[in-house]
Amino acid sequence: MLANRKHYFVLLILWLVVEAGLFIHNGIVTNGEAIPYIAEANYFIANAAFTSAKSIFYSVYILLLALFKKTGFQSTGIYVLQVALNLYAMYCFFKLTHFVTKSFNAALLATILLITCIPWQDWTTYLYTESVFCSMVIIFSYSIFYSKNNGKKNIFLMVLSFLVLLFSRPTGLLFIPVVGLMLIYYYNKKKNFYGASLSLLTAGVFFLILVNYAMRSGGEFDFMKPFRDENILCYLATQTTSSNATIPPDGNSLQGLLHYVLNNPATFTKLAVLKFQSYWGLTRSYYSSTHNALLICFFYPLYFFAAFGVIKLWQTTTVFVLYSLLIFFFFTLSVLVTCDDWSNRFIMPVLPFVILLGAYGISVVVKKLKAVSLKK
Repeated sequence: MLANRKHYFVLLILWLVVEAGLFIHNGIVTNGEAIPYIAEANYFIANAAFTSAKSIFYSVYILLLALFKKTGFQSTGIYVLQVALNLYAMYCFFKLTHFVTKSFNAALLATILLITCIPWQDWTTYLYTESVFCSMVIIFSYSIFYSKNNGKKNIFLMVLSFLVLLFSRPTGLLFIPVVGLMLIYYYNKKKNFYGASLSLLTAGVFFLILVNYAMRSGGEFDFMKPFRDENILCYLATQTTSSNATIPPDGNSLQGLLHYVLNNPATFTKLAVLKFQSYWGLTRSYYSSTHNALLICFFYPLYFFAAFGVIKLWQTTTVFVLYSLLIFFFFTLSVLVTCDDWSNRFIMPVLPFVILLGAYGISVVVKKLKAVSLKK
């Protein structure tokens, strides 16, 4: 117990150093994408309504901004909340990793890597939705797997964090099929085909309705725009296939998206490959060579060791590996059918799972190397 407290203290000091450094370097960022969120919060205060239907998918963050604005601490208040959620998420991440891997060393290494993952931690200083959303992804995942041990104790946390995910960012909708498929897996193992069918129907209908609703609201939800412009990065004409693709009229819906894929398979495939490379490759032509080198050195080895983690954990904790792979799949798919972000924001919710699996993979490899050296 004393050793655990000592490690918690070390992790806390490391976290404080990183967060203090980011705050000194960035301050509290209220420009860029923060501007429309703040404007929407001000509109809500004045009118008790949102400016458009699409704002519902950012409503948690907008309401938080409005709340802190009313108290007179909008920027400072939301920043303190983001930092507090981040700290709690680090605690949950350590406990989740330890619970899943049954390895204290893997949990310690994974948490150190996530704390020092500057591209991920950097968002705590931005009044964007990323920080709250990414923290809630970890907290929600923690509540799912710890609920087995604590029973009803975590039900409230699970439901609350799920709702916050759904209405913090549009990508929160991706957790509907993830949770739906996990429930199907759970009920199938228990031979409860009624429960599995109900989960499939509920998750499928709920997801389709909300996604179509989001797409019909337009704006940044115009999923066909990247295909019309043939862009890899959203709103940036960085690459194009120079083809004459068939775009359906009024096609910003799941049906329109399917129409595009079926009628332009070659163009879609080429764009999808480029988006996949952009999403998981992380490097950018407009980053400095040093910036790209740091991204490669930090993340690419983790990708490699995560494969070991997946293989090893599949034998003991299949359900968590399946959960992680579903998150990888749906978040990647969301980019393939839309576009990637110029600053790698869209991969941020996925990175904790890469780091967890990678850290466990490293611990497995190190353990095997030690065993081999002892035999010699």
